[in-house]
Amino acid sequence: MHINFCTGIPKMGHSIETCCEAHDKCYSGEIPCTRFQADIALFYCLTSQGRYIFALIAFAVVRSLGWIFWKGSTTLGSTE
Repeated sequence: MHINFCTGIPKMGHSIETCCEAHDKCYSGEIPCTRFQADIALFYCLTSQGRYIFALIAFAVVRSLGWIFWKGSTTLGSTE
């Protein structure tokens, strides 16, 4: 079974899934970061792939709804 780290999004290619995988690792607490750091890193990673519109939409979605899935580190200060 193929794991798609871009939850709810059809398979979009390895480079974009790599962006989503890193974001998910931050959200799970596997990589220490704040929620905002994870979200902005996802945005920059997606724009570096030339996916500007997708990056804006993804950023808006994770900022609006990401708190539901956030399990990351709170030792770095604010989770926002």
